Amino acid sequence: MDRMVILALLAVLFPGSLYAGKGKDWFHRLDSLLEIRYYRGNYDTAYVVRPHARVTIRNREGLSGTGMTIKSTMDGVLQTSRLSADHRFVVSLGVSYRGLSLSYSLNPAKLRGIYKDFEFETNEYNNKWGFDVVLLNTKSLSGTHTSEGEVQRISPGDIHQVSVYLDGFYAFNNRRFSYAAAFSQSYLQKQSAGSWLVGGSFMGTHLSFNSQSTSRMLHADLRFIHIGVGGGYGYNFVPGKGWLIHVSALPNLIIYDRSRLSLDGDKQRLKYRFPEMVVTGRFAVVRNFKHTFLGTQVVANYSADGSKRKLFVSNRKWRGRIFFGVRF
Repeated sequence: MDRMVILALLAVLFPGSLYAGKGKDWFHRLDSLLEIRYYRGNYDTAYVVRPHARVTIRNREGLSGTGMTIKSTMDGVLQTSRLSADHRFVVSLGVSYRGLSLSYSLNPAKLRGIYKDFEFETNEYNNKWGFDVVLLNTKSLSGTHTSEGEVQRISPGDIHQVSVYLDGFYAFNNRRFSYAAAFSQSYLQKQSAGSWLVGGSFMGTHLSFNSQSTSRMLHADLRFIHIGVGGGYGYNFVPGKGWLIHVSALPNLIIYDRSRLSLDGDKQRLKYRFPEMVVTGRFAVVRNFKHTFLGTQVVANYSADGSKRKLFVSNRKWRGRIFFGVRF
């Protein structure tokens, strides 16, 4: 591994350890380079600035969930399934040094064997662009299935879901508007500013209904993929010194949709219904003090595909976080 990379990682984790002998000279040289990189950027300092700190330590607690509604009409009979998966609770600790970051997350319920789903999540937010990626593999979906007035219970294990969610954005007014100030706290928003956004999304899902129930809806295989592009708007409101309230919405028009339902050997495709949309909404409140900060964040995705007369699927994916951090 490159020596500069090793020193950078040591600086993040154990900054004091590099002050001995020749390491001290290397540390000062590295710190100077990282400082130049840290403050460099094409942004208006009357609106957006970097925090004046070498080290940032941040603790997060996050809760996420997923759910869907499926409506299908076969032989004139409307069948509706309403499903939701177990919520995922994660605790994480992150350390940043001059913009270089390391973090570690754990799910206490996973360690205790209570939460058995798999969910991987990563994201990146800077002033110009950002993205979210979620991989989900769950068998905890449960809910109800209604057919001809008869309501049946869907138990965990009856359905297996594998999904991939991706969404990204670009902010045009990135010199004065900072997504990072709201979602990574690597910048500070000094004055209120907004920006038009352009973005895209991808979602792929495979649902296998494996229950031994006599309900036809529970013997099915559903696959769908959609790709969307669109635009929206985000606003960072600064009501007072140290405060930040962020609100943004980014609707994406689905331009490619391939969906199929196999039900007791009978296959049908989702009928495209213009306009089909994927909507991503984000909300955050941040309070910055001299050496500390705290706040909350929410990101939610909603999509709706198909026609309620034949086959209709709506998806919900959300996550919420509370966080606290120190800078020095």
